[in-house]
Amino acid sequence: MKKIRLNWERLIGVDDFEANIEFLQENSGVYVWLLKGARERICYIGEAQCFYKRFVDHFCMHLGGKYTCYNINNDQVDFVKFLRDHYSNKTIDEINNGDRIYVPVLDTASSNAISFKKAFSDRGWHDIRYQFLHRMQFAFATIHDVQGNTPRKEIEGGLIYQLWESYKSMVDAELNRRDARSNHLPIGAISRYPKSEIMVEHQGSIAKMLPSEFTSITKIYPKG
Repeated sequence: MKKIRLNWERLIGVDDFEANIEFLQENSGVYVWLLKGARERICYIGEAQCFYKRFVDHFCMHLGGKYTCYNINNDQVDFVKFLRDHYSNKTIDEINNGDRIYVPVLDTASSNAISFKKAFSDRGWHDIRYQFLHRMQFAFATIHDVQGNTPRKEIEGGLIYQLWESYKSMVDAELNRRDARSNHLPIGAISRYPKSEIMVEHQGSIAKMLPSEFTSITKIYPKG
């Protein structure tokens, strides 16, 4: 069985990126977005060849209205329950007709095509996106791969899938929206599942600061 070690080295807020540019430019691995709330939850998992370049893209896309935006303005909100109440088993129209989540759709042939108002011109939604980033912390892990040949995309996909299954079991609900692809989840898009079982060890100075439902993932599996 393959074994990887995730060395969690940085936990930073949006205003701390300038002080960590050298680390971000020189390192690759996996990362998570941590959302403050009733319990701190991971709301996104990703991988990157270069953390710096990936987060320049992330912040441009988020602040530019091209990412799903959550209107969470209360520290007592649990992200998993929020998805259950405002996202789970709803269509894009049902979600976007409310005021808690906006899902941009870039397909111009779709009846749900991107809303220029919510994406670009509405000051309220611009402020929501800005505030959402400031409710976040971002954790970064470099990867020590014992065998040296595990693609980052497989690690990313396995972590997303295992955490999503944990979230579903917490609230006994499917959580994803009704018309979403099964590999396109609010906490990340799965482009590759692991080809075989992989043991995961969480190490590093900030590993104990991450949510237990994430660090308890000690194995990731092929789908099915």
